[in-house]
Amino acid sequence: MRILSKLFGLQSLESQKNIKFQEFEKQFVINQEMVNFTKASWLTSRGNHFVQQGKLDQAISDFKEAIELKPDYIPTHIALGVAYREKGMLREALTNLNKAPHKMTMFGKEFGGCEFDLYNVIAIIYLLMGDKSKTIDYAKKAIKAVNDQERKEQLEFAKQAGVISEKRDDLQMIEILKGLIRELEEK
Repeated sequence: MRILSKLFGLQSLESQKNIKFQEFEKQFVINQEMVNFTKASWLTSRGNHFVQQGKLDQAISDFKEAIELKPDYIPTHIALGVAYREKGMLREALTNLNKAPHKMTMFGKEFGGCEFDLYNVIAIIYLLMGDKSKTIDYAKKAIKAVNDQERKEQLEFAKQAGVISEKRDDLQMIEILKGLIRELEEK
């Protein structure tokens, strides 16, 4: 298999990770915090790719490793919750999401702005569990959090960096959440 890997450029997931991690360690040699942040971010990105491919066990493994490297990296907690949800492990998803921090620290500064995504995922999980009351509560929290100033600043930075497109579906998501709330309150 090693010969085939060399011939066709295939790498094991572990060797792929090790190569990337060595690059990060060389790049940020004097700043362990940046190394851990970059590793966690990379693992989260790769894990999200695995979720899209339906490789949920590999995704969960990457997310757990990312959390070990940077326990307060909120996007990883949200992604792990989504992976558990997709796997049908709703209790594990909630446990993880309820432990998710609301702030993460980078270079001594705290950052937030992830509450919309966090509350939205939690609302969906409660909906799948059939808990109408908590679905409504978290949907309302998500709607309230969509206009958080830190979130707006992060989205603007991501747009300028080319990470996300100008077109966001926040308005559509808010309308879906409002519709869900109306529907559940009528029942």
